[in-house]
Amino acid sequence: MRFLRYRYPLLVGSVAELQEHIADKEPDELVFNGVRGGGPLRAPIFRAGFHAAADRHPELHPHERRHTAASLAIASGADVKVVQQMLGHSSVAMTMDV
Repeated sequence: MRFLRYRYPLLVGSVAELQEHIADKEPDELVFNGVRGGGPLRAPIFRAGFHAAADRHPELHPHERRHTAASLAIASGADVKVVQQMLGHSSVAMTMDV
């Protein structure tokens, strides 16, 4: 997280908001659930919310968000091969270099 605080100071506030959001949730609960029925968010609803949040931070280019997501996944212990496939990179080396 030290890297994120230096390069992307806005994310620190986002992390605090997320911690507050999940404070009362059980470990097996969804972090973000649908409005109707509490099930998983449908893709169009997620995209609308994501784009609204992204619009509040226009200084962060979409590609920077993508790199941040990959870095957070790897730092959290995600398999680098899975992250490579998620990003559509041609090799693990490319994922790690970026």
